[in-house]
Amino acid sequence: SNAKKKVLIYGAGSAGLQLANMLRQGKEFHPIAFIDDDRKKHKTTMQGITIYRPKYLERLIKKHCISTVLLAVPSASQVQKKVIIESLAKLHVEVLTIPNLDDLVNGKLSIGQLKEVSIDDLLGRVAVTPQAELMEANIKD
Repeated sequence: SNAKKKVLIYGAGSAGLQLANMLRQGKEFHPIAFIDDDRKKHKTTMQGITIYRPKYLERLIKKHCISTVLLAVPSASQVQKKVIIESLAKLHVEVLTIPNLDDLVNGKLSIGQLKEVSIDDLLGRVAVTPQAELMEANIKD
């Protein structure tokens, strides 16, 4: 129905598939495309949803008036996630992520648990402790 909000799913692995399945059963989101870095998956379809490379993000967002991207890349490192989220931030879309994909696979997750991510969240988790010597160098004089 038209009431559903069109979204892109970033990540066409098993997590992305689980998410797409769940969204289709719900009333809130309608996944219209997958984005995935794996070129082998590019232009193939899963569950009738086409998979695109990240370079098509902007085009898809404009074409379908997308305002929300759902992140389903549980195996990506913090650094990879940061890169993805920064690229999405430039496109001015809201990024939602799944708190724990194991819950999704076990059917314990509800759409209500999708949460907005900010780059600060990601940076916060890999916080670097300030080094005293470096700090002193800036402060002393």
